[in-house]
Amino acid sequence: MIAKPWVSEKTTIHSTVGPTYYNTALSLDGANVSKNARLTIYLRVLMLANPIQTALTSETPDPADPTKTVKKKFILVPDANSKTNIRAVEVQDWTTPSFEYFKAMVKYQAENFWDNTKLCLIPPPDYKGLHFPEQNPTHQLNVDCHFEIVWANGVSDAHIILWGTFLAGAQATDNATLGSFAGVGFGSLDTGDLFPRTIMSNEIGIAGPNVQVGQSNAICHEFGHAIGLPHIGITSMHIPCLHGMASPAGGNFPACYLGPTQDESLNVMGAGDKVSSRNSLPWLLRAPVHTNTHVLDWKVSTKILSPGKL
Repeated sequence: MIAKPWVSEKTTIHSTVGPTYYNTALSLDGANVSKNARLTIYLRVLMLANPIQTALTSETPDPADPTKTVKKKFILVPDANSKTNIRAVEVQDWTTPSFEYFKAMVKYQAENFWDNTKLCLIPPPDYKGLHFPEQNPTHQLNVDCHFEIVWANGVSDAHIILWGTFLAGAQATDNATLGSFAGVGFGSLDTGDLFPRTIMSNEIGIAGPNVQVGQSNAICHEFGHAIGLPHIGITSMHIPCLHGMASPAGGNFPACYLGPTQDESLNVMGAGDKVSSRNSLPWLLRAPVHTNTHVLDWKVSTKILSPGKL
């Protein structure tokens, strides 16, 4: 029997991100000798249409009718590496259908990644709460890690608030146009974040031919922050990252998006879309709370393991 099937509290994985708040449910529903228990993170998200503060407008000839003009809107964005350089980014207003579509795509991309990591937790051998069946048990269930976004009803109901910006023009599909951050209860996403960015080998420090080695998905990355994960260079203790954290950039120092190996650098919390055991921490730190066990007695697998025979 599970001591606490439902837990709702803050969890701190690292000081550069946490504490983060989310609900978790450890469920035995559907479990059997070949199917594990499920530990699901339920993240309550409030997505708001960013009110466009028009800093600049311009009128250009309408391509469909040169006798008319088209008004364009821009917002002024500080350059990430300079307090004095300002960029003008073209934006447009949301319609209700376009905003609902954006929300649906954000939910789909985040869940499609974090609900399908295949991360699996292996409980302490002497823990009996995951023995199956309850009477005359023959197997010990492992715990599969799952994720679901629940749309919040308002600010007081949300674990995290995200603003959405509708990009336009040439930068509409560029996920690096606007900065994003989805930690400590707030964040910002834009339509460009729906489009993954190709990662080339030279970007993660590989010498030789410059070839594609992965993809960067901003939405998956930001929802990793939303459930408490720092950049991979921090969890992997990548030395250039640790040195760079002394700078004003802190955990956002460029080297913190990299790790000591190619696979680490291509982690979803780095420059790519790979999963490693380091990504299990939001679930791994919750499992002992549900079961009244110690975190050091749990193990992590990066592939789903069927229940073990007793």
